[in-house]
Amino acid sequence: MFKTLIASFALLLTGCDTPPSTPKCPADKSMAQIVGTAQFTTPQTPLDSDLVVTGTAQHQQGLAIRQVLAEGVEATNTGFNFSTWTVTVPVATLAASAVMGQTTLVVNAVDSCDATAQIFRSMPFAVTVTPGIRVTQLDATITPPDTQGFIPSNNTIPAVLQITANPEAAGAVAQVGASIGTIQGAPSGTVTLSGDGKMPASASLLFVSNKAGNALITVSAGNLTRARPVLVADAPNLIPASATLGAGQQLTVSALSQGNVQSCQISTGGAGLTATATKMSETRTDIAIKAAATAASGTALQVICLDAFGQQSSPGVYTVQ
Repeated sequence: MFKTLIASFALLLTGCDTPPSTPKCPADKSMAQIVGTAQFTTPQTPLDSDLVVTGTAQHQQGLAIRQVLAEGVEATNTGFNFSTWTVTVPVATLAASAVMGQTTLVVNAVDSCDATAQIFRSMPFAVTVTPGIRVTQLDATITPPDTQGFIPSNNTIPAVLQITANPEAAGAVAQVGASIGTIQGAPSGTVTLSGDGKMPASASLLFVSNKAGNALITVSAGNLTRARPVLVADAPNLIPASATLGAGQQLTVSALSQGNVQSCQISTGGAGLTATATKMSETRTDIAIKAAATAASGTALQVICLDAFGQQSSPGVYTVQ
């Protein structure tokens, strides 16, 4: 009877399923046999926020996948054995590896044998090199001094260029340029916006020019650009610049300016020749010159007109024949 029980127990042991074998680590642990994918929305402009990435992973030898790392940031397992996963990569992490504003996303997977495989590498894409700095608003004003609508073309008196942006733009680099003239305070055509992150970020610069015309000032930061005009004016111009008139005759001289005609200085070298200035508009003054019938030949009168910044016209000389 005892022998029969022993035999029956032996049969039971023989009939049991053997436990599955645990996959063994390969001798060469330098490269895990893991394949996978990764997906994210490629930014159309330089990335300035954290990047959400999803993907898949599969171990071809059946080992457990311990980690999936996107640029060193650990992903969350959303499937079985990282069959699906998700991760949010900080923009600062991507910016740290950027070269000339371009970066790539690399995803690695680590198995239970501590072997690592690269399962994804993206094409290069643009990323801001100043993470946390975002330019969402941008404005620029160009203001001549003394409530004038222009600056002089003698390169001495500037207009103030004021740049403002949203508080989060503090630290952003703005590019500035001018169609004519010079922007002072912006070496290499750039300026860094300053701020405390609470009040609007800003920068103040000066603009001067030695050439007259309508200057166009441009300011760019982030993906925004603003353009502002400012008038640069020469000294007033006298028309005619010189002339002769006979005794008893009258001549009208016009002082014209793109900026303004502030005043005119009139001097005469003899009796019988007079002039009266009449302001026709901000940019025009007419000078009526009269020669009396008794005015001696050779009697001359000189006119010089000035704008608000002291720019002088060339002297106009008007002589009795």
